[in-house]
Amino acid sequence: LEQEGELLNDRLKRLKEQEEFWKRRYRLLSGKTDRPELASWQQQTRQYLDQLRRDEELSTLRLNSLRNGLVENEEKTRAKGETDPEAKRWLQQQKDSLQRNIDTMQDHLASLALTRKLYEKFLAEQETRYAHVSLSDRMSRVWERFLHVWNYELTSVDDSPITVSKVFFALILIVFGLMLARRLSGILAERVLPRFGVNPGVAAALRTLSFYALMLFFVLTALHLVRVPLTLFAVLGGAIAIGVGFGSQNLMNNFISGLILLIERPIKVGDIIETDGNAGVVEQIGGRSTQIRTFNNIHMIVPNSAFLEKSVVNWTLSDNMIRSSIRVGVDYGSNPRQVADILKQAASDHGKILKTPEPMVLFSDFGNDSLVFDVFFWLKIQNSLERRLVESDLRFMIEGAFREAGVNIAYPQRDVHLDTVKPLEVRVVSQDGAKNS
Repeated sequence: LEQEGELLNDRLKRLKEQEEFWKRRYRLLSGKTDRPELASWQQQTRQYLDQLRRDEELSTLRLNSLRNGLVENEEKTRAKGETDPEAKRWLQQQKDSLQRNIDTMQDHLASLALTRKLYEKFLAEQETRYAHVSLSDRMSRVWERFLHVWNYELTSVDDSPITVSKVFFALILIVFGLMLARRLSGILAERVLPRFGVNPGVAAALRTLSFYALMLFFVLTALHLVRVPLTLFAVLGGAIAIGVGFGSQNLMNNFISGLILLIERPIKVGDIIETDGNAGVVEQIGGRSTQIRTFNNIHMIVPNSAFLEKSVVNWTLSDNMIRSSIRVGVDYGSNPRQVADILKQAASDHGKILKTPEPMVLFSDFGNDSLVFDVFFWLKIQNSLERRLVESDLRFMIEGAFREAGVNIAYPQRDVHLDTVKPLEVRVVSQDGAKNS
């Protein structure tokens, strides 16, 4: 408590000094001081900064001492706390007191650091004011330099100067147009198109195409408003063509491929596709790449050109109805007709398997260890896991139906036949090596 009272008194003292500090700073910034007064203020500020630094060093030493005391307290608690409950209680009280003092000292140090930074800034302002001309003259010079840079002519096209100011305003308008184009295309895809029954895949494609169209419109409008002639791009066309031809082949290839994907729509947002052995759901078709979420919830970023150069399996190109199958093997000796009826009934009873086309059961093969049957069925999928869930449910149903009907699911087995000329001789050998026959 004594330490906290001391720090509180010190903080109150600094608050009074800071009140005078803000008054002086207001007079300094408003230009109501003269050079002799500024010189006196600088001397007083340096002295106060020296005192603040000494206080910070002393407070840091006291904080380190308190932390060391806390470490010693914890060691004593581990050594005596288990055997002496009274000592443990006293040590805990001492620990709580040390922790409060540490928190108070840290707050005090933070306050000292903040005060020091304020006075250092104030001293720098005094020195600048003392050493240079008046604020109005300085602002006038800064403004002249700014106008020189602002109106600096970068180039000229058709006797029309291209200045820094024009480029700046054009960039501001283009950025604003980018945000507006993204907002308008989002409203089109999320609010307008769904009211006309447009499916999400088509809406995503129209959203991207409308964004590009709006962005082109806003860029041309921005250049027209700041009076940047479009012939500038004709001048730069040769350089841009060379850059595209050599340094940006992949970028332009992916961009054009993205436009083809959006127009021809061999894949669309929401489709379940498979490429290079990886299957997943298309989440976004961008200007350079397409984002796919795999069945393991891993995102794949695939360049757009890959969908035009490689084979892609689209499970939901025309609709979301797909065919799946399950293979089952039963013991030899089972009634094949009974097994086929059980399998077809199980598939027909599943709620998510379509009735039309109806499930089909084929007796596929006489396997090495079993009679092999295949169950083919159709279902509509909305996400990547739905197919696997239906297949898993059907396997549970088949296993239960087989158990009730007494049909055994086959497992690998081998029959060994011995062909000998004479009966086998069997001997029993004891531990001591004697043989009995």
